[in-house]
Amino acid sequence: MREFVEVKGPAGGRVFVDGGDTGETNTVLFVDTGTHIFGLTGDVSCPPSVKVVVQNTSSLQPMLIDLNAPAPVADAQAKPSKRRRRKP
Repeated sequence: MREFVEVKGPAGGRVFVDGGDTGETNTVLFVDTGTHIFGLTGDVSCPPSVKVVVQNTSSLQPMLIDLNAPAPVADAQAKPSKRRRRKP
């Protein structure tokens, strides 16, 4: 059965499904029902790939797969505890 997905990513990015070039980011693409590996090419800031089960979609409600880079996390540094251990 044919399913509908929209892979969110950088504008103009190429979407690869199961290793084959399937289309462009931010457009509705067609895949078969089942488990697929989605990835982008040429953008190292995005996750290398994600495994997704695609089922029960429609052209009006495609499955959204977000491959945009995650928001940067503040650089957290561990600080030594000011608490002193008691000697036994």
